[in-house]
Amino acid sequence: MQNSSKSNCINMDISNCNKSSYGKHENANDIVSLVNDLLTKAVECSASDVHFEPTGAELAIKFRLDGVLSTIEKLPGTISDNVIARLKVLGGLLTYRNDIPQEGRIEITKNQGAKIMDQRLAVFPTIHGQRAVVRLFYNNAELMELDQLGFSKPLYTGLKNITAKNQGVLLLTGPAGSGKSTTLAALLRHILRQDPQVLMIGEIRDAETAKIAIEAGLTGHLLMSTMHSGSPAGALLRLLEMGIEPYQVTSSISAVLNQRLVRKLCRKCMQKVESTNSFKATGCDDCFNTGYKGRVLIAEMVQLDSQLRKAILAKADLDELENILKDRGHTTMLFDGKRLVNDGITTAEELNMVCGVLQDDSSAD
Repeated sequence: MQNSSKSNCINMDISNCNKSSYGKHENANDIVSLVNDLLTKAVECSASDVHFEPTGAELAIKFRLDGVLSTIEKLPGTISDNVIARLKVLGGLLTYRNDIPQEGRIEITKNQGAKIMDQRLAVFPTIHGQRAVVRLFYNNAELMELDQLGFSKPLYTGLKNITAKNQGVLLLTGPAGSGKSTTLAALLRHILRQDPQVLMIGEIRDAETAKIAIEAGLTGHLLMSTMHSGSPAGALLRLLEMGIEPYQVTSSISAVLNQRLVRKLCRKCMQKVESTNSFKATGCDDCFNTGYKGRVLIAEMVQLDSQLRKAILAKADLDELENILKDRGHTTMLFDGKRLVNDGITTAEELNMVCGVLQDDSSAD
């Protein structure tokens, strides 16, 4: 959920990745400089991930900018092993083990400044050699307040009401990279000002963790956690699949918040389409010819009412739960995103790409 700032980044057209001048880096000193340079440029671009992908003849360097992975360099395959070895040294990994996956952390350098708070490294073998991914975590002080995350007013008010109850379980769902951890941190910061008894579980991944979360919600504590799920109804059913009894779900879960991040139009190159009174992405050097710069939140929230509880107790399937939500006029994530399209913050194409799997018949004109 980071608002990327790439104005100081190198000007490179990510749609045209020609052979890089880095091909001359073949000795040990040059490899050190090369890796340091790539990581520094990734921070300058506010990239969330740096991928080092061997393809045989080349080593592709990819930055994830605003959630989209784009190739920015192609290095000669002859230096691939040396680059990965240097990353292993930085991450404190075993340089002589090329046959197993390894994970570590890279120390933050002075060149990266206070912008970065953590760098995580993962290395694993492939048929073309070792592949590495460096994930960058930024200090985004402006995203620590709940009212700065971009929730719509009704959803923001609903979240505050739920956290004020000081009991029950609030689940945050969405795929990896959808901003769940940022929302969770902002919620925790908001709640702790009220001095409640609040618990937090980073992620519910298995039956044991799910049982702990549900039991905490049943004993008068407010508990917040995240879960990978495509929809609020899907999250509720996943708890049942983990072995949680229906009556435990209905008694403990207060609400499920489902969220995504959509890319924002680049303010320097966005163009208005007069025929539809909307805006389109064009592309410029400032946004690397993508037409987008930064990301913004879209979300939907389901609070359990008597009708939903009865359906869960009756072991209703996903379609039945979705129909109940539709009948009661549930505001879907796609509908929430349309306010951003109308305000010229993003495009309908971007919104459909992020929420294309969802049906939004309730918002049809």
